[in-house]
Amino acid sequence: MWSTVDGVRKLTGPEAELIRSGCRAVTDRLSQHHDIDSPLIYGIDWFDQWEDQQKRWLLKQVHDALLSDQVPPRPAAMWEATIDVIFLEVLMQIEQESELGTTWWRERVLSTLGRDECRMTECDLPAWRTRVTQLADQILGSPSYQKAEAFRDRGPEELGRYLMQKGLPGDFLEQIPPWIK
Repeated sequence: MWSTVDGVRKLTGPEAELIRSGCRAVTDRLSQHHDIDSPLIYGIDWFDQWEDQQKRWLLKQVHDALLSDQVPPRPAAMWEATIDVIFLEVLMQIEQESELGTTWWRERVLSTLGRDECRMTECDLPAWRTRVTQLADQILGSPSYQKAEAFRDRGPEELGRYLMQKGLPGDFLEQIPPWIK
């Protein structure tokens, strides 16, 4: 279960299918990328900074929490960043499929949004970026980790005040995945 804009719930139906597929795609990308000198980078520091096994652990934890009845994890930057990576991967898959002439990922996004648009063959990437962002916000709300990180630079008092206003735990930016061999 996860704290969504609709309350704490497990994702089902098209939402669950999209998340499951997104997690699998990130895991596949991690498996295919073997260059130790140039690690796989999504551009989301709260995910990119970890070792591959830690990234896999984060993905599994988020996947299981979103798609099962287990108790949701305590809010943390690492969870929000992992979810952002999943949705970024969905967007990357849409970009790839536009080059291949397929529409599977776009169909999943539209199904999850509850839309039946006939212009799916068009691949206006800014429009798809908007749709995927809408979807992430519609399901999970706006993440707090980027703003919290900016408050960290202002000092502990301002960070503490921000976290309290958002209802986030004091260790929101301190929780890290375990070291896994």
